[in-house]
Amino acid sequence: RSKHDLSSSKYVAIGATHAQPDLLRRIQKEFRIERAGQAYGLTESGCLLTSSLHCDDDRRYTSIGQCMP
Repeated sequence: RSKHDLSSSKYVAIGATHAQPDLLRRIQKEFRIERAGQAYGLTESGCLLTSSLHCDDDRRYTSIGQCMP
C-alpha cells in the first residue's frame, strides 16, 4: 500500500464471498477511503444486483445491501 498512491480511491467493494465487518472497517481506515462495503452480482446479469456501499448505518458492514434499481 505504501508504494502506491491510492488517494483518488473513494470506495472499495468486496464480492464473491462474505466479508467480516471488522475487515471492511479496517480497509476503510487503512486505505483512508470514504466507504467500504459488500456487493453481489451474477456474471449472466452483467452488473451488480445488490450493494451495501450506500447504506448509512451498520448494515453496510453486515449485509450485501439493497437491490440496485
